[in-house]
Amino acid sequence: MPIVKARKIGNSLTITIPKEFDIPQGQEYMVFKGSDGALLFSPNAENLLEEATDDLIREKLIDELGVTIDHNLLELEAGHFVTIEEMEAELLG
Repeated sequence: MPIVKARKIGNSLTITIPKEFDIPQGQEYMVFKGSDGALLFSPNAENLLEEATDDLIREKLIDELGVTIDHNLLELEAGHFVTIEEMEAELLG
């Protein structure tokens, strides 16, 4: 278990997070202090919700696009398509 040391920088104390924890730069945390002096750092809930929402939207879009692409490929394979000439005739009369 790594040991870290609190260091004074300006009017604040800083604790270095070991690289092995693979924390992204700029990650925001809420900090809680226990009655025994233990510190608990928890990723900012707003950031987590935003990331989770983005991931869910991305997955939904991929799922929907995948279904649409699969459907279109099946239609093409079945010969259900319109040629450019047929489209022009339909649109231009």
